[in-house]
Amino acid sequence: MQKVVIAEGINLYMLPDEKFKNCVTSVFFSVPLKRETASAVALIPKLLTASNAKYKDRQSLNLELENMYGARLQAFADKVGETQIIGFVGDSVADRYTGEQTESEMFSLLAEIITNPRKTDHRFDERVLEREKKSLIEKIESVVNDKRQYAMVRLVEEMCKDEPFAIRAEGNTEDVQALTAERVYEVYMDVLQNEPVDILIAGAFDVERAMKNASVFATKLGSRKAERKRKNDIHVPEHVKYVRDKEPVTQGKLVIGYRTEIDPLSEEYYTLMVYNSIFGGSTSAKLFNEVREKMSLCYYASSGIERMKGLLFVQSGIEFANYEVALEAIRKEAKAIEKGEISRAEFEGAKNSIINQLRSCKDTPAALISFYARQLPLGVLTEIDLVIKKIMAVVPEQIPIVARLIHEDTVYFLDGREGKAV
Repeated sequence: MQKVVIAEGINLYMLPDEKFKNCVTSVFFSVPLKRETASAVALIPKLLTASNAKYKDRQSLNLELENMYGARLQAFADKVGETQIIGFVGDSVADRYTGEQTESEMFSLLAEIITNPRKTDHRFDERVLEREKKSLIEKIESVVNDKRQYAMVRLVEEMCKDEPFAIRAEGNTEDVQALTAERVYEVYMDVLQNEPVDILIAGAFDVERAMKNASVFATKLGSRKAERKRKNDIHVPEHVKYVRDKEPVTQGKLVIGYRTEIDPLSEEYYTLMVYNSIFGGSTSAKLFNEVREKMSLCYYASSGIERMKGLLFVQSGIEFANYEVALEAIRKEAKAIEKGEISRAEFEGAKNSIINQLRSCKDTPAALISFYARQLPLGVLTEIDLVIKKIMAVVPEQIPIVARLIHEDTVYFLDGREGKAV
């Protein structure tokens, strides 16, 4: 990886690799996650790709992409810890296969979309805004149809009440409905002029040309005194909170949230990765083999880490009547790890699972971009090979030490015993 500071607050990361036939060019804005701006920020990528000063609608934008040898473009808003990420990712064929400067064309296209919106008198087009607001509301409200995702959303809402992390990346229906064309444009201009910008390029491309294109783009944006403010949000819960919702579902959803005392930039984080893989993050995990397979208590059972916030989650689907026994079984496996009851097969299987996942990130430029984009709120990007090296260096004796830094915070259960099942 090559890093270049193009301008104050604007960084360029390049991962050239001639084995690929394509080049992925991406631009990310990092925005503090706040209730008063979350819904507007979520709308920004939708508005910029829906109608532009040059491309009046998505059809004309798609036609331009087709003319660029079938290039692809994604624009989205996501949440990483307590940072909202606005991403624009363009995937084009490498110059050497087209005989043209398709890499530069993609950069120009991204710059056009990001910096030249369709507007009138410091406001977005009303008709486009209303259409995209409706689309965003439909996305927000559709989460209830995916009960596994819905249970996770509800857990986070209850576990992180009064914390920015409880805010969804899409915002909420009430706030979206209240947005005006002027307000969204105001938020857009603030993001465009003030928030940190990271440009990531991966695949087959000319490094010198990429630097030149990035410099031209940075000139359009202008430098900014942007700081990534990462607060130390570590605290140990005083007691476990229990939350139960009742919905007309045929399968219960048991989700458990844990807080860790582990800083995302510490060496302990890599041990936490292995802990998670042993617990429920791989097919060799205790939750999968003991709770799901041997005890047949869960339809699925897995765990995952929210690195930036220092959280760990367990998700499971169970019979309603198995709530107590499943919860106890999950806790038993967590306690077993804390006691050091980890077989060699579990330990090695966990590490190999992580390493294989990391290596798979090198399979495509898009996967590389995705891997590094998740690290942007940290302000430091750790290369894949170094992460693999740190995972390989973890020894069994470290796992129980980290296990004692993980604390159960909230237990959420989506129950369906009261009501007609669907």
